[in-house]
Amino acid sequence: MTKKKRKMENTLFSFLDIISCGFGAIVMLILIYKFSPNDKNEGKNNNIFELILKDETLNIEVFKTSNKKNLIRDKNIGGIPVNSNYIIFIVDTSGSMLEIWNKVIFQIEGILKIHPDVKGFQILNDMGSPLISSYENKWIPDTTTWRKRAIKLFKLWNVASNSSPVEGILKSLNNYVSNDKAVSIYVIGDDYTGSSFDNVIKRITTLNSKKKIKAKIHGIGFLARNTTNRFSILMREMTLQNFGTFIALAK
Repeated sequence: MTKKKRKMENTLFSFLDIISCGFGAIVMLILIYKFSPNDKNEGKNNNIFELILKDETLNIEVFKTSNKKNLIRDKNIGGIPVNSNYIIFIVDTSGSMLEIWNKVIFQIEGILKIHPDVKGFQILNDMGSPLISSYENKWIPDTTTWRKRAIKLFKLWNVASNSSPVEGILKSLNNYVSNDKAVSIYVIGDDYTGSSFDNVIKRITTLNSKKKIKAKIHGIGFLARNTTNRFSILMREMTLQNFGTFIALAK
């Protein structure tokens, strides 16, 4: 009788080992499996994302939804939704940024590329000065001609800057963002010379929250001469509180 009991115990433990290993294998498959869009489901309305674009040169993933509803995204997951009808660039034009201006131009062109069809765009420097003065407080038409013209002028742009995007963001929210427009603001810079973080973030977030359609504020951080971490500190929290994403580019 003792031998039979021992044999049953050995069999039981072997069975449990097999079940545990099998369950563990299933869990591992779920964790490591890379989900990809099913070709058979493309174009169907029940698909969460209509289009997923990835630009390796920009180091960002962008998501375009099948409708204009806002996405609820985990704050720890990167990605920039490109479902806005209007886009604004706020660009630091300080000396350190001008030294890497070709890299800035490349990123501007790339961001425009992933927004192939918007109703208008605008380019301001960090102090709120427009690239094209005749379009101040107005939208530059989104046409192939105007895109090329804006980039051509941007390459030659040299205007005073205080390396603080606060004025540019405030001007964008006051003069361009309205309740009938979905707007994405791209803040591009390498440093922040302001003295406050919390007060600035609170002021901008409060102003944005009063809009019926809130602007998405994104940040693109560059490494240039004497770059500090102050721009990233400011923009990480500001983008988090204003439905956006902060991306730090490699040098």
